[in-house]
Amino acid sequence: MPCLCQREEIAKRQAENMLKHCNLPEKSEHKTFDTFEVRSKSGGEAKALSQRLARGDDNVVFLTLMSDTGLGKSHLSIAVCRAWLSRGLAARYCFVPELLDDIRNSYKNDELTGRSHSQLMNLLETVPLLVLDDLGTEKKSEWVCETLQTIIDCRARNALPLLVTTNKPLNQLPNDDEGRIRSRLEREPWCKVVILEV
Repeated sequence: MPCLCQREEIAKRQAENMLKHCNLPEKSEHKTFDTFEVRSKSGGEAKALSQRLARGDDNVVFLTLMSDTGLGKSHLSIAVCRAWLSRGLAARYCFVPELLDDIRNSYKNDELTGRSHSQLMNLLETVPLLVLDDLGTEKKSEWVCETLQTIIDCRARNALPLLVTTNKPLNQLPNDDEGRIRSRLEREPWCKVVILEV
């Protein structure tokens, strides 16, 4: 049985590995709940719901934060990831346009990405917490629509935590002409949507 110092070293390596695979933006260590500046009632609501998601509250499983740029959506999503990781749970932070590039590349470049298409999709569909930052900034296409719907629908069916940020109203998401993504983000009582205002 490993001694205490060995167990601590193993735990430290596991925490570093989870942080690395979370894919948080560089130099975002300061983006925590403590440093989030509440400027409005909606900002306070967004922070409170984000904290509930970070704690694993069963009443907040899907959280969508909507606003113009610069009001703290990404800050809160990073804070949720950091709190989630501090609980010893895996999380994955994805900037949606880059994520879609990674998925495209996974079809043909297993040696470059290090994982196959099916492995990447399985990760996105099953990781304990997924953050989709800037949904709606991606280019419109049938493939993009189908890919995003597949990920979101799988997480909805399995009630796996998802945090989405967007600067588009849900009824104007470019890859959601039929309203399926919007439906998944709003359908259940545990789906929360907050519009952050100045």
